Amino acid sequence: MSNLAIGLDKQKHYADDFNDPYHGEYFCPNTRCGIPMLRKNIGMGQKRYGVIAPYFSAYPNKCHIPGCPFENPVPSRAALEMDGFTLDNFFKLITRKGYSADPNPRPGAPLGGSSGIHRENLMSTVGKMYYYCLQHSDYDTLPSSDGDVPIYKIFQDERNASIGGLRNSFRIIRLNFINCNFKVNTTQSVNGETGLFRIWTIFKHTDTTVPPGIYYRLNFRKEDVYTKMMKTCERLTPLKKLLGDAPLPIIVAGEWHGNDCIITSTRQIFIPK
Repeated sequence: MSNLAIGLDKQKHYADDFNDPYHGEYFCPNTRCGIPMLRKNIGMGQKRYGVIAPYFSAYPNKCHIPGCPFENPVPSRAALEMDGFTLDNFFKLITRKGYSADPNPRPGAPLGGSSGIHRENLMSTVGKMYYYCLQHSDYDTLPSSDGDVPIYKIFQDERNASIGGLRNSFRIIRLNFINCNFKVNTTQSVNGETGLFRIWTIFKHTDTTVPPGIYYRLNFRKEDVYTKMMKTCERLTPLKKLLGDAPLPIIVAGEWHGNDCIITSTRQIFIPK
């Protein structure tokens, strides 16, 4: 299920764009997958949030390749509203303390465990939020206490790489693993904080980042969380060498200050399959 597909014209097409004149064949946006897709639920019109928004789906006899991000089903906007989801609560949930981290995180699972007590809901993990944003257009919205927020204001990947005026805010960014450089940040401050454990020059956003080649840094308040991330990066390094130029995405959600994100809990980090 996806809001996005690629046409035979090699262009991106969104299922809920009713002004799109294209009526050709559609394919999975993941170039490694590329299976044919059908546009469904197109009769919803402007009532698309009443039940399920229009979407692209694989043919009944076709399957996405294992790990394809567009095979993951996501809830409808109506389901989120019924579930009481708000962006404020989501970011509070993933950044709060009290979670034990999995010492052996697996690809496709959040780095953090879930020993803390919380109400499980439809969008309780960074992974679930990532797939929701990935499968909806930038101008679809998510509910917050201050009203609806467009996805482009909280989610960044290749399609909207320019940060613009949103440099200091809670966001989710799809980063590409490059390499590791660890140190204790005792002099430079992030939002007035010093003495943070820092992993820097580790992730490049995307080749389309403006300006190109900007590196992003993760800053950890707790040494044990920092240590677990170090071990994860060490395991990813040989995998990156095997992949070569192919991206190795890591999704990071939290409070960003320019290119720096403060990490309180390992639940803020998600490694897709």
